[in-house]
Amino acid sequence: MGSPVESNSGTTGASKTVYVALGNDLQEGLKTLDWTLRKWSSSISKIVILHLAPDCSNDVVNTHFGKVLASSMSDEKLEALRNYEQRKVDKLLSEYIAYCGKGVRAKVMKLEKSEEPIERAMVELISKLKFSTLVMGISFLKSSPSWKKTRNTIGALFYIHQKKAKWCEMWIVCGGKLVRMTVGESDEGVAMEDEEGKALPSSRSNSTGGGRSSSSWLGRVFSENQRKKRSSSCIEGRGGSDRDCWESNGVEIEKYLEDLMIEMGGLNVEAEIEEQRMTSSTSSVQQQGEEGDDVGSQLADHNLSAAQKMEIVRSKIKEVGRRIELKREEAEANAERSANAEWAISLCNSRVEELEIKIKAESTIRSELTKKLESDRERIEDIKSDVEESQNRVRALAELQSELSSRLQMSTAARSAAEAQLQRKSMERAEVVRGIDELRRQRDVLQRRIEFCKEKDAIGGVMMKFGENLRFSYREYSGEDVRSATDDFSDGLRLKSGDDWSTVYRGRISQKTAAIKLFSAEHESSNHHDFLSQVKFLSNIRHPHLVAMMGFCSEPKCIIYEYMHEGSLRDNLLGCSLTSHPGSGNRTLKWFDRIRVAYQICSALAFLHSAKPNPIVHGKLTVSNVLLDRNMVAKLTGFRPSTSIDLRSDIRALGIILLHLLSGKNWGESVESRMRLDRSALVEMLDEMAGPWPLGLTEEIAGIAMRCLSTELDAANVLKELEELVKKGEDIVSRFGRQDREMSGESDEDDESSSDIPSFFLCPILRDVMENPYVAADGFSYEREAMEEWLQMGKDTSPMTNLRLDHTVLTPNQTLRSLIEEWRNKRNDEPSCSSSSHI
Repeated sequence: MGSPVESNSGTTGASKTVYVALGNDLQEGLKTLDWTLRKWSSSISKIVILHLAPDCSNDVVNTHFGKVLASSMSDEKLEALRNYEQRKVDKLLSEYIAYCGKGVRAKVMKLEKSEEPIERAMVELISKLKFSTLVMGISFLKSSPSWKKTRNTIGALFYIHQKKAKWCEMWIVCGGKLVRMTVGESDEGVAMEDEEGKALPSSRSNSTGGGRSSSSWLGRVFSENQRKKRSSSCIEGRGGSDRDCWESNGVEIEKYLEDLMIEMGGLNVEAEIEEQRMTSSTSSVQQQGEEGDDVGSQLADHNLSAAQKMEIVRSKIKEVGRRIELKREEAEANAERSANAEWAISLCNSRVEELEIKIKAESTIRSELTKKLESDRERIEDIKSDVEESQNRVRALAELQSELSSRLQMSTAARSAAEAQLQRKSMERAEVVRGIDELRRQRDVLQRRIEFCKEKDAIGGVMMKFGENLRFSYREYSGEDVRSATDDFSDGLRLKSGDDWSTVYRGRISQKTAAIKLFSAEHESSNHHDFLSQVKFLSNIRHPHLVAMMGFCSEPKCIIYEYMHEGSLRDNLLGCSLTSHPGSGNRTLKWFDRIRVAYQICSALAFLHSAKPNPIVHGKLTVSNVLLDRNMVAKLTGFRPSTSIDLRSDIRALGIILLHLLSGKNWGESVESRMRLDRSALVEMLDEMAGPWPLGLTEEIAGIAMRCLSTELDAANVLKELEELVKKGEDIVSRFGRQDREMSGESDEDDESSSDIPSFFLCPILRDVMENPYVAADGFSYEREAMEEWLQMGKDTSPMTNLRLDHTVLTPNQTLRSLIEEWRNKRNDEPSCSSSSHI
């Protein structure tokens, strides 16, 4: 039945434990605790507060308006109300514990609801827990109306008092005052004691002074001042409104009704006691008759003196007086209760009148609301009519929409037919374009044949002029051709002044841009025979990565080379904007391009070293003598006939170029020493502009460079190792595609760094300016080789839209090709901003 929750507030040296039963009335509970602490101030060590747990029934819930069915409320509100009730109870118990102070240890025992009546449950709890001292507040049994009780409050208290264990000392406190009920042997009335434990006479006591019954004592709730106040405010004087009177006395009315119920309970207890005494009523009457007879016999006794007889009469008169006094007091109590009842009835009648006025007012309001409701219904009918009219309009609009949809379908069908016709026309146009391209191809073939014949005739002329010793595939240009190409050797077209008494100019000859190297009179080749020997030497050497000679001029002595649009490798690595080559996009070489360039340089060097009968030594292999064309293909220049056969100088120069490619700057011996130390030093020296280098490939390149510097390798072996690195690099780029290509450092800006490149010049796959643009089925132009590789990989979707391609036929885009060539020629013809390494 009980679930204790202990809260210590302190300990003392005493050992007495007192159980205090308290209700939900805070003031009444505090008064009861105060009485308890004063009663055992020196001996109490612990107080156990007994409290009835609140009703947690799932059927009803307590609210400010009374009990409400739980089914009529939402789960959230129900939970909130129950939590609120629980917090109220917890706060109440906290107030009780705090009131006990620090000198007494306090503990709370909550009594859970059971099926048996509360008075029986309390009796069982006393026996079970061996209560020795129990203080019960008068409001304890009223704190939980949901508990089952077979008696009223006073009857239940009296039951507990009678049935409790003998070792339990029970104290009842009401309003901070002690009420102790006992049943005497001869008188079964309720006896009372004051706070000091002194017995007070009961209503049925025969002692002098008389007393009041418990019901009379509990009934005197209102004092004389309160009665006067009520009479003057509500009965005699009606200065205020009935509502004010009701509100000002509402609390007293409730208190009065509550005390009236308590009093009625007390009367029920007295009735039970009277019922127990009925059995002895007959004997009492007989005894009184016998006493009367005894008095008469005593007065008739002649042996008694007159004084003795007078004393007997006086005692009887006093006894009758006491009984009359008791009856008078009972009459006064009844009159007081009657006055209280009349006051309550009068106040209730006033409240009834007030409520009747309110009911009439509410009836009037209800009538007005009914009229307003009728008006609202009429408006609703009007709204319904408007809604029906709107619905008719909506139906008309739906019909119109259906008609427009039909027209739209017809228009769509017509458009589809037009598109199909346009597609047929486009296919016919594509066929025409392919025919035109074929004719152009045939024209180009014929033009090349014509040029070949012209060159052959020119070579024949040179052969006849210079003898049988000059029989090579090159062309001799006239001085007029050279001067016209260089604008009479204009300073604006001068590219550089060489260290071999020569000057390089940019010019346009035979409809091609060329680099024209003019030799001064002080040059060692000024001798005509030596000059022709050099021309013969250069014409005999042809390699994809050697700058090709296009022709020569005998007067003035000039050698015409193919033009390298991107300048020298030095300019590209150092990235000097002030010395950038005309037409160069200032592209930054990424790591995979640098590996490719290294391979191309080594390929040309290996070719020179493998010449028969004697190898050709470059002798001046530097980053300035490595030139790049518009596709960033590396080609060597600056080589010439040499009597030296020491190839180690070229191998060491190749190692230095590899270090340049790794670091993007000149290298010194100190840096080479750091390169030999560890991987971290290598990573620190890498050129960040090349993007994130694959560390494995980087270490291999550095190893090759170190071995070249120590001349441990020859050009052929270096070429094989670089070829493997190129394959690895291409595998990385092709395996991860464009996204990983960007992650490795290549971006769209690297493909063509100039911001003025039209976007439609770039291949969507390669992100580079197209050389041979072709139109695919999605309508976009791609580099032919890139798109063919895309299709060969089994992809049948557009690289741009990711939609399925209708076919895999590629059509040349000659218009776009012409625009790209025109754009490139325009860029190449721009004046040089400064000298650049060339030839």
